[in-house]
Amino acid sequence: MYTTDSHGLIWHLQEASGERPKRPKGRLGPRARRIFTLADDGREVIAIPSIVLVELVYLSERGVIPAALIGRLLADLAKGPENYRVIPLDLEVVDQLRSIPATIIPDMPDRIIAATAKATRSKLLSRDAVFRRTPDVDVVW
Repeated sequence: MYTTDSHGLIWHLQEASGERPKRPKGRLGPRARRIFTLADDGREVIAIPSIVLVELVYLSERGVIPAALIGRLLADLAKGPENYRVIPLDLEVVDQLRSIPATIIPDMPDRIIAATAKATRSKLLSRDAVFRRTPDVDVVW
């Protein structure tokens, strides 16, 4: 199992829908792309922290990503595919959050994403360097 951050999920959704990222850096790494492809084929599981969905809605409201992209994602998730699982911000995630100092990851949504990876005992799909400093979180990109 892998946990995705917001950028990884956005870039995967854009690639899957044929959209081109607005920025050249907005591309999946080869390992991340392979893992998302495996999940799409039902051969891997990707955990989506609930805060990631909140961030995607926020970004669509600001016009950074198309609202239709979020609409398709939410519709797909409502069907209940086992290969993409929404992980709630629950007591286990909160408990893991305490093990990630704000001095390492000052941004609370990022801390919640890292805590979700720890709570699910999964690797984190992210190109964000801040996650590489997080204790006990294995980052893949």
